[in-house]
Amino acid sequence: YDEAKAGEEADRVSGWIKDLGGEVAEVQKWGKRRLAYEIRKKRDGVYTMIVWNGQGPMVKEPERRLRLNESVMRARCPTGT
Repeated sequence: YDEAKAGEEADRVSGWIKDLGGEVAEVQKWGKRRLAYEIRKKRDGVYTMIVWNGQGPMVKEPERRLRLNESVMRARCPTGT
């Protein structure tokens, strides 16, 4: 998995958020890094953080879609901060 594909995924997720009525505040592409621990027999991953604003109930749909996406190893959607 390379950084170009990660950029495409970030654009796709940003599109989902906008379609659901949210606002993407910032996209940080941290690049390829060594994982703290192995996930699905992988030691490296491409890190991307998307900071967005939206209503509370809206969090569930992007989170669900990210869990279904096989190219995403971990997704964290913090709330209440």
